[in-house]
Amino acid sequence: MITNISSPLGENDKNLFIKLTVIFYFVGFIVLLPFVVPFRYLLHFCLDDAYFYFKIANNIALGKGSTFDGLNYTNGYHPLWLIILSGYYYILNLINITSPILLVRLTFLLTSIINFFTLYYLYKSFKLFMDTDKSNQVFLLASILVIPSVLFDLIGLEIQIYLLLIVVYNYLYSLTDKKNKFVLTRGILLALLSLARIDFVIFLIPGYFFFEYKKIDRNRFLLSIVLPVITIYTIYLVFNYINYGDIRTTSGYLSFSNFKLDSLHYSLKTFIIHPFRMLLLSITIITGGSYFIYIKKRLILFSGATSYLLKLIEYFYCAGVVFLLFQILFNHDGAKEWYFALSNFGGLILFSFLPLLKINYFKTLFIVFIVLSLIYFFPFRYYYYEFDDEYDYALLLKEKVQPSEYIFQFDYSGMISFYSERNIVNGDGRVNSFNYINIYKRKALMKYFKSIPISFYSTYAYKDLIYNESIIDTLNRDGIGRNIIQFPRNNLVLTKEKFKGGILSREKCLFYLIKVEEK
Repeated sequence: MITNISSPLGENDKNLFIKLTVIFYFVGFIVLLPFVVPFRYLLHFCLDDAYFYFKIANNIALGKGSTFDGLNYTNGYHPLWLIILSGYYYILNLINITSPILLVRLTFLLTSIINFFTLYYLYKSFKLFMDTDKSNQVFLLASILVIPSVLFDLIGLEIQIYLLLIVVYNYLYSLTDKKNKFVLTRGILLALLSLARIDFVIFLIPGYFFFEYKKIDRNRFLLSIVLPVITIYTIYLVFNYINYGDIRTTSGYLSFSNFKLDSLHYSLKTFIIHPFRMLLLSITIITGGSYFIYIKKRLILFSGATSYLLKLIEYFYCAGVVFLLFQILFNHDGAKEWYFALSNFGGLILFSFLPLLKINYFKTLFIVFIVLSLIYFFPFRYYYYEFDDEYDYALLLKEKVQPSEYIFQFDYSGMISFYSERNIVNGDGRVNSFNYINIYKRKALMKYFKSIPISFYSTYAYKDLIYNESIIDTLNRDGIGRNIIQFPRNNLVLTKEKFKGGILSREKCLFYLIKVEEK
């Protein structure tokens, strides 16, 4: 056990804080967040890419197959979360819950339940090598840190499901039973983890293989750990090749189409354009750095479970840093917000061991973190207007466009498609087909519009797109080039004012809705 540690939060009731935490979580995240708060507040938790999952999952639930737009079949997603969401939406559709707003609210509920089990197994992990007082303190600090900045930072993506798998795996691995009766279960968890984020086969799974190889005999390692991962992942790759003609995903192909160090400049620029990404990077550096430089050296460890668990958390933190660095160097889209989740989660958990040290200022520090969390959840999220105008534009399209008509939308196609309940073709290619990507690369989009039943072209721009008697738009997708789109001026159906950014940074532009064929 860890001994000679002060108790900065008091010892009146060993379970009081954990009980209060459970009550707070239930009221706040199972009741208030999904069902009570204004819906526009929830809009600020979902990035546009989350709606790719929502739309495709709902199409699968309705029997339309793996398609975003109803025309093109796509594999531009991580499959495990889509499978879970499709089954969930299928049940909701059976009981006639089809409203986009209700689907999103109920997706928040599903996410809250997943996050609850993540926190539950995190607490059980701490209990393996700490007494109740210390585990409560560490768990409370961990909860205050990871709930706003990781677990509920971005909703609708694959983040929450893979964090749950990691925490459950770490817990089962840390059980120091001699028979290792959970070996096959751990192998299945790693197989699921490989589907939760398919690139974790490179960045996370090999390290877990190493830990397992050191702990169990070779035959059990090969049959119970390696075989499930290889079997499941091979089935996934074969399925991709048979159905889409490529083992890769469309989104992965676009992000890494030219595998060379030409993305660093753009990635660094995005940290200026998107200050929130700089905040997430700071969390990764500060929390992990604090642990390795200060906290770790002062921890006194006696139990095997302690050693196992800490090594696993240290590992997935470091794997998250390498994963993040890879995105910064090679991803044409830069290091987007969800790429920080693994390193942030690991760093914050490691930082949460701070109460185990003899520190006199912990109460003050604890209160500071609570205040910062409240600010993050309320003023920051409430005034984060990033997607309000997209939502309003989607409702406008629902009025102006018939259900049978198709719209081409290059950016924000996920959110606009989901809330407009209209058929929108994804123009950036992430959840479109490989055939579309090839057409885009050949700069043949104008011909593409005539080859499929697209009625409208939709876009937004920070400058006027009207030049004399023409509307000219330039589409740019890093890695695969540009397309110049041109329509007669009289094809313009409507424009709508749009603002980008939060309360401190509101940049004005315009949405354009343009008829593809001449009137």
